[in-house]
Amino acid sequence: MFPQPWIFIPAIIATSLLMSSLVKPFPEADKVKHLPQQSPVSFQQFAGYVPVDDNNQRALFYYFVEAQSNPSSKPLVLWLNGGPGCTSVGIGAFTEHGPFVTNQGEALQKNQYSWNKEANILYLDSPAGVGFSYSLNLSFYKTLNDEVTGHYVPQLAELIIKTKLNFNLKGIAIGNPLLDFDTDMNSVDEYYWSHGIITDHAYKIKTSICNSSRLLREYFTGRQLSNDCLLAAQKVSEEYSFTSFIDPYYVIGDRCLSYNVSQAGFLKEMLSSGMFQFRNSHDVLQTQEPDQQVDECILKYSEKYLNRKDVQKALHARVVGSNNYRLCSKIVLANYDPLNREIPTINVVGFLVKSGLRVIVYSGDQDSVIPFMGTRRLVDKLAKKAGLKTTVPYSAWFVDKQVNNIVLPPFTATVDGDERSTDGDWTQRPTTQFEAAPRKDAPAATDSGDSVEGRPPRTGQVWSTLKSMDPEAARAARESLDLAFHMSNILDTGLDRHTLSVLIALCDLGVNPEALAAVVKELRKEKPSLFPHVTMLPQSFTMIATIFFVLAQTIVGVSSLPESDKISNLPGQPQVKFQQFSGHITVDDQNQRALFYYFTEAEEDPASKPLVLWLNGGPGCSSIGVGAFGEHGPFRPSDNNVLEKNDYSWNKEANVLYLESPAGVGFSYSSNKSFYGLVTDEITARDNLVFLQRWFSKFPEYSNNDFFITGESYGGHYVPQLAQLIVQTKTNFNLKGIAIGNPLLEFNSDFNARSEYFWAHGLISDSTLEILTTVCNYSSIRRQLQNGNLEVVCAKANKQLYDEVSDYVDEYDVTLDVCLSSVNQQAYVLNQLQETQKIDVCVGDKTTTYLNRKEVQEALHAKLVGVTKWSTCSSVLHYDYRNLEIPTIPILGSLAKSGIRVLVYSGDQDSVIPLTSSRYLVNGLAKEIGLETTVAYRAWFEEKQVAGWTQTYGNILSYATIRGASHEAPFTQPQRSLLLLKTFLQGKQLPTDKISTLPGQPHVKFQQYSGYITVDDQHQRALFYYFVEAQKHPTSKPVVLWLNGGPGCSSVGVGALIENGPFRPRDNNVLEKNHYSWNIVANVLYLESPAGVGFSYSSNKSFYTLVTDEITARDNLVFLQRWFIEFPEYSNNAFFITGESYAGHYAPQLAQLIVQTKSKINLKGIAIGNPLMEFDTDLNSKAEFFWSHGLISDSTYDLFTKVCNYSTIRRQMISGNLSEICENIDTLVFTEVSNYIDQYDVTLDVCLSSVNGQAYVLNQMQKIQKIDVCVDDKAVNYLNRKDVQEALHAKLVGVSKWSICSKVLHYDRTNLEIPTISILGSLVNSKIRVLVYSGDQDSVIPLMGSRSLVNGLAKELGLNTTGAYRAWFEGKQVGGWTQVYGDILSYATIRGASHEAPFSQPKRSLQLLKAFLEGKPLPAVK
Repeated sequence: MFPQPWIFIPAIIATSLLMSSLVKPFPEADKVKHLPQQSPVSFQQFAGYVPVDDNNQRALFYYFVEAQSNPSSKPLVLWLNGGPGCTSVGIGAFTEHGPFVTNQGEALQKNQYSWNKEANILYLDSPAGVGFSYSLNLSFYKTLNDEVTGHYVPQLAELIIKTKLNFNLKGIAIGNPLLDFDTDMNSVDEYYWSHGIITDHAYKIKTSICNSSRLLREYFTGRQLSNDCLLAAQKVSEEYSFTSFIDPYYVIGDRCLSYNVSQAGFLKEMLSSGMFQFRNSHDVLQTQEPDQQVDECILKYSEKYLNRKDVQKALHARVVGSNNYRLCSKIVLANYDPLNREIPTINVVGFLVKSGLRVIVYSGDQDSVIPFMGTRRLVDKLAKKAGLKTTVPYSAWFVDKQVNNIVLPPFTATVDGDERSTDGDWTQRPTTQFEAAPRKDAPAATDSGDSVEGRPPRTGQVWSTLKSMDPEAARAARESLDLAFHMSNILDTGLDRHTLSVLIALCDLGVNPEALAAVVKELRKEKPSLFPHVTMLPQSFTMIATIFFVLAQTIVGVSSLPESDKISNLPGQPQVKFQQFSGHITVDDQNQRALFYYFTEAEEDPASKPLVLWLNGGPGCSSIGVGAFGEHGPFRPSDNNVLEKNDYSWNKEANVLYLESPAGVGFSYSSNKSFYGLVTDEITARDNLVFLQRWFSKFPEYSNNDFFITGESYGGHYVPQLAQLIVQTKTNFNLKGIAIGNPLLEFNSDFNARSEYFWAHGLISDSTLEILTTVCNYSSIRRQLQNGNLEVVCAKANKQLYDEVSDYVDEYDVTLDVCLSSVNQQAYVLNQLQETQKIDVCVGDKTTTYLNRKEVQEALHAKLVGVTKWSTCSSVLHYDYRNLEIPTIPILGSLAKSGIRVLVYSGDQDSVIPLTSSRYLVNGLAKEIGLETTVAYRAWFEEKQVAGWTQTYGNILSYATIRGASHEAPFTQPQRSLLLLKTFLQGKQLPTDKISTLPGQPHVKFQQYSGYITVDDQHQRALFYYFVEAQKHPTSKPVVLWLNGGPGCSSVGVGALIENGPFRPRDNNVLEKNHYSWNIVANVLYLESPAGVGFSYSSNKSFYTLVTDEITARDNLVFLQRWFIEFPEYSNNAFFITGESYAGHYAPQLAQLIVQTKSKINLKGIAIGNPLMEFDTDLNSKAEFFWSHGLISDSTYDLFTKVCNYSTIRRQMISGNLSEICENIDTLVFTEVSNYIDQYDVTLDVCLSSVNGQAYVLNQMQKIQKIDVCVDDKAVNYLNRKDVQEALHAKLVGVSKWSICSKVLHYDRTNLEIPTISILGSLVNSKIRVLVYSGDQDSVIPLMGSRSLVNGLAKELGLNTTGAYRAWFEGKQVGGWTQVYGDILSYATIRGASHEAPFSQPKRSLQLLKAFLEGKPLPAVK
């Protein structure tokens, strides 16, 4: 949130107006004796009011906590939260870094990282109106601006200096601050793109057409947005579901699902306005820190706590002008001068630096509201402008041996010709002007969003370590350096840093340095080429491989029978019901080359589950050690030598086969050691194919199961190359698809994306990025390293890169702040270019320890051949690194063309193979092979949280990100990875639309879904749907599509919530069950169509200008085709199209298009109620109905039928030339009918419900619109609730409010005259059953016209009456009348029903539907 500031002031109290003279003379009166549910503390607390304007009774509230020890010697820190209008007490003190945090709003628990460990902290609620602060003169709120409140910290500090107040001001620090409107706002676009939130296309639109600062400026100045900016805003809004799914202040974190609060006040009004549909909340999220857990809903608890009367009494506080205490003030936000946001405070920061104040600007690197890129640029620019020299290069900083991210360090400043200095350790860093980008890991410095205080240990270190470097980091560095020198001295020669780091790692594993050095000395004598002055990549591997070879023993033997491969039980394994197998399969009999496998059957029903082969990368890393025991196998080793169950094991969904390949990896081996000399992709693929052929011979029961090949990293070569070989050799495997995670697909693209990723995540500076993109890019560095000819300029760029990134960042998960697990080693080959290998701060590797136990190897039927120890990545294998440059992206294209489904996915925290490259490559491939987007780029969900983003092309090629995941996604995000696998295996789309529960909904057992299906990718036109599964046996029930009419009225608002859906809204904000819901007999799909209706939209607003029946039918067909892709389990169910009113056009035209295009939709019939089918007949029957129901006189009836009929009146009104005589007759008719009759149910004597709106178009001829006596429309109110829209995954695009019937859509009214009765005839001829029904109390489309048209159609088609016109029954009562023609065309009335029959006669309407779906006649009298 911004701005979020704090300021050092060694005075007792300071206010935004600096009214220090008004401090109470007796602070004892403000002493807080004890807060409710507070544990005992030794420090003192004070709270109360300081008047700042006696005349207008304006007072500011403060909360002051003394330092925990020696308060008189500690500095005083003033903390001000931002907004404008958010409380420093509620957010800063009780949520972020105060001495206590609330537990569920009840008890207080100590914050062990409270800032009062280092300072006296003063929290100030400012300006008046915020928190407990107040003004009794309400006119004060009309004058709020920066002059009153301060913007906040820099301007307050500036005022202190300029007014020469006697405060001992030393410095200021501000986090994620708004410093310069254009720079800060425009960095948002870059942040979205670089973090995988928007597509390349959207990023191009935002940056080239209308950037964020222009967009916001247009909005805040109150002008109508330009077309460019509307397009840009909507594009981002569609792709980034800010409304409810992502916290923009902490994009990687989950969100509190029960609470919204915004501190970013100036954005809130925009975000809640409907223009962006961004989510107007900030949630403090759960950290993974084991020693203190911060609840993601802590803001909710803080507000609850501070609303307690006993708490307010203890704080000497009172709520003035409001019923409840709020974290952010509505009145302040509403009245704050919006022009103040464009005041550049970076200039004020410069003034403060020149005045000798120390300044720190810091950024939570997961904040997209004020991204660190803009802040970093501004600080760097300011330093240059002020002539400050870099005194410490851009580098990582540490907490507890972990990188807390990157520091753009202090500078030396010269003021008035003299170098400014301060006391102590800061003498060499006089101004301490720098910007820190705390790294991801919690709602704080690491894993931090806009609020970096939520992770106490890191942020406390931000300012407590200003005086010294991290001693632990220095000690660890010294230890490593000492060991390196020790090895060099033993060997009596210099080694390159890479080789030394490998030797150091071996020492860490327990190898005696002297013994290891002796082996190296002998090898140097025998093979001096292994030890050049600068060790090249392959040579380093050869050297280490030879070391292991000297130490190894060779054991030969291959298992043959599957029973001998069965695992009885793994040591320390919990009891399981599934079977496990492992062993060796020979792939080269002559050279005794054998590959080792581990196979776990599915937990349930393995015979019917698919078979998944998993291949880890490297090249040269173990699928068993990494994949099975580190990522997604059934067990994970723990510290106490036992295995723990993996709750997200992939064998929950499939039989999983882990293969260690090629030979030399893990337990796989070659007795002929010359094999290891140079292994290639071609050899690996060939051996893998032989393995599979022989494995299936061992396990023939799986030969017909669906087969999938999966993997990650260098599996981007292994997997597609093996699949290609299977296809080319026509091997009899039932190969269905491949899935590869963070894969190496194209050398240049993948490696060059790394520098952009480092920069976008704050790991390198702007200048380093420029060098890596313009001087020597990453692929060039890598290529030169492999060839042994690293140029000086590239070596310098490489060194600068890794000096900034540091050796303490896990590049496979740049946010991971845990033990660098062995799962990371597989990408080591892809990362060897750095001069110093990453230091693994975890000495013990559980997987390595476990797999090196003798009893484990015996249980696995494994043996070590040629090596003495199992290792995660091979120490003997020499892979041909030229193979890294083989592009495999074309192979994916050939597989897709062969009908093999392809999924590429990216853990979005991986910098080794960044998502930006993979996404770009897949998108380019789709264009190259002519695949259209079938699922637009959008968020997908795991439960209620965004799990990533996905896009599908041609229903055969897909891309997805996994949010918060590393290079080894199943290791860091196991639940999301399992869900990704499940949907891929099932051929489904990733879940985006499942509804957990609707607000106020009663408990139900059936599933509900809602969301968007894009029907026009180019113009971003998307239709909204709501789908309810049948209450029982949904898979066997038909699918019924429901379309409301208008044209332009909502099927969700009218059909689902008022007519035949499972719930109906009530006055008390709850939904009640509809006991006659149509999902009792069918799965019902409600579609808001065309775009512009309800939640459906078009980003291209020109679409709305003239929509036709043809466009609507075409979009509806595309919708259905893509919807069935997302719900393939219903693709074979019987399908029916139903609707009412203008759906007399929609339904038959859609059905006709399905038949004509031969779409694979199992269409069985259509049913339309009170439908417009023939303009003259339907409209002219109105006179007959009015007269026959006593609404008009005989004389008026004569005029209405003989002089000027209704179709003529309506036709003239559409063309704009209503004649005088017709106008007089029209006036006469509606004078007699009156404006107080519901024409959609002439007998209805109740509130005129919003259901009547859909037929308004058909009734526009009246001069005075009908008066709706119901002010409160429950359906409209319900669907306009934010929580309801969030639950429905719905958003408002181009409108500020949901409405029953569209206010933006302009339908071509000439289409009303298109006759659709003839289309019904063609459908009947195509064996599609047709039912036309009429609510008999409707005067808009009266039953007379419909009955006449159906009867005439039957005669035209030569259909005999097979069911004579008769009454039909619902129970013992007449339900209506019916007639059947040729058992394929039917007509029925529903007695007592309106234009919207299921609304007024729900039970009879359900009976009608049930009989139609079953193909049975309506019941006769019993």
